[in-house]
Amino acid sequence: MTRPLQFSADMVDVTAPATADTEFSVAYDFGAGGNSDRVAQEAFVVWQGLSARIYRGPTAWNATTIFLRSSAADVAVRLYIF
Repeated sequence: MTRPLQFSADMVDVTAPATADTEFSVAYDFGAGGNSDRVAQEAFVVWQGLSARIYRGPTAWNATTIFLRSSAADVAVRLYIF
């Protein structure tokens, strides 16, 4: 018997720091279902308030937090994390 596909995701709103290209953390929660200890693999920008490039910071992601940077300051962003 094959194992069912397990998929966890979270939608998070966050604002980048007041200084461009500064690393910032984004907390997420995959919730119940046995995936709460799984580390996120990707984060997609669903919406952003200003033109900017959102990219991974150098800090390793863990089971509760991802680390990103923004090429512009004070950018409001909605992320789909999975």
